[in-house]
Amino acid sequence: MAQIKPINDVYDYRRAIVRIAVLMDEMSDDRENDEFEILSILVEAYEEKHFSMGIVDPVTAIEFVMEQKGFDHNDLAMILDVKKPEDILNGSRSLSISEARILHKEWGIPADTLLA
Repeated sequence: MAQIKPINDVYDYRRAIVRIAVLMDEMSDDRENDEFEILSILVEAYEEKHFSMGIVDPVTAIEFVMEQKGFDHNDLAMILDVKKPEDILNGSRSLSISEARILHKEWGIPADTLLA
């Protein structure tokens, strides 16, 4: 496990993002999972402080993350185990608590945004 340091500037932030990407590709043991979890928390805190978009509705947040990460409807369907992700994206149905938890944990979307 690499030495984890606070994220104080954009360079630390970029370094943490790169490390998270590497860990996502290589995740195989608990030590790497711990490092991934800690770095994700640090990145989320940095993003919230420096890139906060204010209060956003759940659909906008999901679409933003999908665009940023290159995800599509199939990725959303797969992670949430739903047949029609468009029902969530067009607002015809809300996220369940368990779906919000999954998106928060797996995609890093703030829980309060998903449950708004």
